[in-house]
Amino acid sequence: MIAELSIQHLVLAEEVELQLGAGLVALTGETGAGKSLIGQALDLVTGGRAQSGMVRRGEETARIDLALEFTGPQREAIDAELAELGLPATESGRVVVRRELKAAGGTRAWVGGAAVSLRTLTALWKHRLRRIDQGATSIFSSPAGRLHLLDRALKDQRLLSQMADHANAWRLAKTQLDELTEQLERQQDQRDLMRHWVDELSEFAPEDGEFDALIEQRRHARETKSLRAALQRAETIIGSDRGMLSGMNELRSIALQTQESEPLHELLSRADQAIDGYLRHLQLCTADLAMIDEDAIQERLFRWRDLARKHRCQEAELCDYFERLQLELAQLDAPETALASARSAAQAALSTARRTAQKLSAARKRAAQAVLKRLGEFLPELGFQGAELRFELTQRAEPSALGWDELQILLQANPGEGYTPIQSGASGGEKARILLALDCSLPRTDALNTVFYDEVDAGMGGLAAAAVARLLRQQSQDVQVLVVTHQASVAAAAHQHLRVHKHTTKGRTHLQIDDLNGAEREREVVRMTSGDVAVDAAQVVARALLDEGGERATV
Repeated sequence: MIAELSIQHLVLAEEVELQLGAGLVALTGETGAGKSLIGQALDLVTGGRAQSGMVRRGEETARIDLALEFTGPQREAIDAELAELGLPATESGRVVVRRELKAAGGTRAWVGGAAVSLRTLTALWKHRLRRIDQGATSIFSSPAGRLHLLDRALKDQRLLSQMADHANAWRLAKTQLDELTEQLERQQDQRDLMRHWVDELSEFAPEDGEFDALIEQRRHARETKSLRAALQRAETIIGSDRGMLSGMNELRSIALQTQESEPLHELLSRADQAIDGYLRHLQLCTADLAMIDEDAIQERLFRWRDLARKHRCQEAELCDYFERLQLELAQLDAPETALASARSAAQAALSTARRTAQKLSAARKRAAQAVLKRLGEFLPELGFQGAELRFELTQRAEPSALGWDELQILLQANPGEGYTPIQSGASGGEKARILLALDCSLPRTDALNTVFYDEVDAGMGGLAAAAVARLLRQQSQDVQVLVVTHQASVAAAAHQHLRVHKHTTKGRTHLQIDDLNGAEREREVVRMTSGDVAVDAAQVVARALLDEGGERATV
């Protein structure tokens, strides 16, 4: 809770020191006395936005110090948060927060003596200190705000975090699916062209080293062809009428006419065998010519060169280019391959989110019945005789972090006149009373330590004001409640009563806050009851209210 609040040089507050206790603390005073300045100071010291002109005239800086005290699990929780942020732990459960505003502009903040950013300040305190003023009824105009009110009544608060986690998982999966789909659409033309090139080269099927081998095969084929042509010419010459064989026959005739014909015949026979062997050897060397299709080789070489020119690479680099092209296409096709997986993941995440949303919706329906039953017990005391509230839950097509429910809080102010949404069909006072009833009666499911009500009971009176007093007193059993009020019954129900007033000294206006007890408090309640009219009668009422407040304190 807030144990101490110190304000220096903030607007009218030159030097204000407050010691605050647990329970219900009432701040009262005439209209314009500066009661709401306490709320502004609390807002600033917990990270709120500073406005120009807040530093008291003639001063360079304004300063707000807030001392908070934590016990039990709350102390453990705040120490854990402080440690996570790299800040010093509380001193026996006590932590001091400071905010300074400069008249020239700029602001600084500290937690436990360590300088912090406003973001850190807000993160630490926004969920522990809450300010509710007459503008807070705008929560009824917010779909998320209406659900937040109802969700405080959920028995299983884990459903909310589960819903947020599952909805976030679905959103991420859907985002990935959308990105992959968009990527495929952008790359479709590029993929189609590359796939055509890969198919074309796959059909041609170049092999590493093949181009050089084809050149060598073509050279060998041409050499063999030339050799065989020469052999054929030689065979023709040898076998012609004037060829070698004819000459050999003439030599045999000459040998027959000589005395030594036999040696000559032997020489001629060996020459004839040599020629025949030479011809056979050449025929064997050229026999593989029939197995080589030079035209096919030449055609493949021409095609090879055409593909190399088309893809702007050297002939010897065509195989390497083909491999790179296949790899690039595989990379471009990776999103397409992942698309089915992403679609499956998104569908699974959506199914999980829908199941959780269904559980949350059922839990909200049960909670709505319990809240309406509870509100029905004291709505008449708040001036809603014969009025009825209804919670109407409908479902959207797809879930979000809050589930798929849409909540309308409907009010029938008068029997038989029909239900209208509270944000459009209720007056400002009616909305304020209903919000107060909800905020006070719903269970606390957060880390709230202090709530500050700034004139939310404006315009109420009689039984309604007394009912508000009972609600605030009841709520103060769980959290520290600070309330700026003009209602005598609310002030009389408080555990601590602070009176805010202004006085002028040496031509300057000063804000002063007095902690009232005994006769001083009675006089303030008398003023709130009737002003300066029928003071004696008002005094009787004031004492009765204070006595009743004292009786509540002992309950």
